[in-house]
Amino acid sequence: MRMRLCAGVLVTTAWLLGATALWAQGAPARPTTAAVASTPAQDALIKAGSDLHDQGKFDDAIAKYQEVLRQNPANVAALYELAYSYVGKKDYTQAIATARRGAQYASDLLPLFYDEIASAYDASGEPQKAVETYQQGIALSPKASQLYYNLAVTYRQSLKQPAAARTALQQALRIEPMLPSAHLLLGDAYQSSGNVTAAFLALSTFLLIDPAGQDATQGYAWWRQSLKGGPAQPGVGGTDGAATMRTGGSAPAAGSAAAADAGGDVPYTATDRQILVSHKLMMDRLESQMPEAEALIAQIDSVVQTLNTPPAGSSTSFSYRFYAPFYLEMRRRKFIEPYVYWVSQRAPVPNVREWLTANEPKVREFLQWASTYPWPTW
Repeated sequence: MRMRLCAGVLVTTAWLLGATALWAQGAPARPTTAAVASTPAQDALIKAGSDLHDQGKFDDAIAKYQEVLRQNPANVAALYELAYSYVGKKDYTQAIATARRGAQYASDLLPLFYDEIASAYDASGEPQKAVETYQQGIALSPKASQLYYNLAVTYRQSLKQPAAARTALQQALRIEPMLPSAHLLLGDAYQSSGNVTAAFLALSTFLLIDPAGQDATQGYAWWRQSLKGGPAQPGVGGTDGAATMRTGGSAPAAGSAAAADAGGDVPYTATDRQILVSHKLMMDRLESQMPEAEALIAQIDSVVQTLNTPPAGSSTSFSYRFYAPFYLEMRRRKFIEPYVYWVSQRAPVPNVREWLTANEPKVREFLQWASTYPWPTW
């Protein structure tokens, strides 16, 4: 599922690579027409419309927004919600027309309007127009990481272009490193190409950020699967922007076409091998009655340790340059134990909540470090 943008989550990070210049060709001029502020009464109507939308009463919601726009045609909040309800109603022609109207105003909602236009194009079977619209929106609002995320969804689901999807997801994370759904979808993308270690790193980061959210149970299952050597044949779908993994089969063998491609990244031969070895050791520990969390801590410690030796080509590897330093530093600080308990809080692993409660100071220290970690800015 696509991620819905909202004004409160627009990114303010000051850095960005050169994708903006690459995609700026054909970008529309930045609007200069000023929006007109919403009144408290109009805000109340918009809120009522939003509640109706959430109940699936799209026509009733649309009527509320249209009432606002009769009073104030330049109310961009009402225009955005109106476009969103037209998308919900599957009236994509009206959604595009309404969002284009909103995009004529200079406001913080500008990237949201481009997102609605692109989403409507994709949903109506015109994914290439959706891509062009996302690119235009990015050219005007290069710090809106969710535009990159939703662009990746279109590339992956509608156009079946996994390499372009990975590039867009990586760019989203360069802008907003704490965007959980991008880590989740990127982990699935790596997994589907046979890059087990890169998938493990991306999924590990998703769970760090969102261990108890809507997709946490599915993300945890994929993460544990990656620690067995990777599944199956992941696929696309799911909720909250997540990908849905189809089970069955086995991980691509080393040397296979999928492993050689490495999901557009480097193959982690040594770490992939250690994952397989460490999984067997973990199963042995469980058979000897070691608590599951302790066995998992030992496995992850041994897997992360192998990252001390960079794989060939690591200087150009997004996954190694972006993720590996975090996990190596986490291990150096002896935070793997609180990490494992933290990410397992919704999993059927015994004694997790009890440990988190009994070790609250250690958990707080870990989370404080993780929350202030300086992610790469190249």
